[in-house]
Amino acid sequence: VKGLLKEIPSTSEIYVAQHVPMGRSNRKLQNQDALISMLRGRKVTVLSGHMHTNSIRELEKNMTEHNVAGLCGAWWETQHCTDGTPRGYGVFEVDGDRVSWYYKSTDFTPDHQMTLYTEQDAAGFAGHVGANIWAVDENWRIEARFDAGKAQPMERFTSYDPGAQKMYADREKLDHPYVYPTPSDHFFRIVIPKGAKAVKVTATDPFGKSYQETLNLK
Repeated sequence: VKGLLKEIPSTSEIYVAQHVPMGRSNRKLQNQDALISMLRGRKVTVLSGHMHTNSIRELEKNMTEHNVAGLCGAWWETQHCTDGTPRGYGVFEVDGDRVSWYYKSTDFTPDHQMTLYTEQDAAGFAGHVGANIWAVDENWRIEARFDAGKAQPMERFTSYDPGAQKMYADREKLDHPYVYPTPSDHFFRIVIPKGAKAVKVTATDPFGKSYQETLNLK
């Protein structure tokens, strides 16, 4: 890597592809700190997998990791990964010096970017509408609109996906008993106003593309 960096202009964006994601605190990859030190000061995107969940996080300034969910879901058990992300892959599009990206579910169109839940799906959502929006980072805008009301921001929180909890509740019925639901921080929630009949959640990505899902509450 050190040798390759000498051949790459400092203004070029760098992509690092690896199977296992970058670790945190005391669970780091061998030589992870050395690699990050070499890349520091450049615009870097790390692409990783392994976890069968989806997350995007900033490692350092100008250094972002996309830990992309599994194409096989959770080892082909169902259509979804253990955090509720539909099985799929990341798509990166380059137009000159502009790079955009989105998550493409294999069983859905590109517009499918979230699943909505209420307390009918899990007790932990009592009194709230919850949204699992698997491809978000801190640059997305997430809003909910009840009936004909104004758009309101939703609160980000960590949760298990109710669908994944049901899918992987009985390990004895799974081909791979080591599969289990995992929590993630790509959930959003908002209190349901009294008398509300429907909600529309709009998620707008950093590139101006908006995705919407509607849920009847009655």
